[in-house]
Amino acid sequence: MAEKPLLLIVEDDSGTASLLETYFQSQNYRTECVRRGEEAEPLALDTHPDLVLLDIRLPGIDGFEVARRLRNSRRTAAVPILMLTDLRDRDDRLKGLEAGVDDYLGKPFDLQEIGLRVRNAVDRARRKRTANSVTALPEGKPVEDGLQRILLQPDWSIVTIQIHGMDAFRASRGFPVADDMLQAIGQALQHGAAVQLKVGAMVGHLSFNEFVILSDMPSLLEFTKTIAATLDQTARSFSPVMAKLDSHQTTAEVTFHFRFLSSTDGTFPSLDSLQNALDQTPSRTL
Repeated sequence: MAEKPLLLIVEDDSGTASLLETYFQSQNYRTECVRRGEEAEPLALDTHPDLVLLDIRLPGIDGFEVARRLRNSRRTAAVPILMLTDLRDRDDRLKGLEAGVDDYLGKPFDLQEIGLRVRNAVDRARRKRTANSVTALPEGKPVEDGLQRILLQPDWSIVTIQIHGMDAFRASRGFPVADDMLQAIGQALQHGAAVQLKVGAMVGHLSFNEFVILSDMPSLLEFTKTIAATLDQTARSFSPVMAKLDSHQTTAEVTFHFRFLSSTDGTFPSLDSLQNALDQTPSRTL
């Protein structure tokens, strides 16, 4: 059920950056690329990448400082960092390790080798990741395990909740307020599921801004109609704060879009087939 891994490439050489982007996109990754060190942390905080490919020699702050900043943020503290370097000095390698770098890749590099190292690092990180850094709700392997379990039940339902407008909200309000709202949304979903659904229902994340609810009930539609109103109210409760901070700045609108899938929609022999069916399911507002 996991979406394509996202790589953040921090590389000032346009030829190298283009080569890496083209290669990894052909290997079924999503990519973001920046040229300057000071651009890396804001983009990483915004996009929550699965891995950072980081050059040492950058205009502005260098790769060592970028690594330190990423490690000092709760959102990016666990993101693997592979450093691209032509430096062979032991002190420089130790400096990178002290800054939180997971591994070094020497320049010039072999694309097949870098591809394997990235794949292995992403796989390891995803296996270790069990909870969202903001909401503390399950994500990654626990959610995949939950999906495997409900597929063995005769009756089951899945609903996903995509938060639209979250990026604009985060840009206008800042990360702390956006994280508070994301946490409040997660708590509302968790409370609603505990009160209204059967024991064993799971609330988790498919991605950072997308929640999922799994249940062995034949339908989650009625529950979702109730929780949709709660989520709208939760999002609106954060709007007055911005008005107090800056009366001239408009508040970004946050909306919730839902997708439904259940055992009545067919038989799914694998998570891949379930993912394909969910991807083809249109989302709607309630």
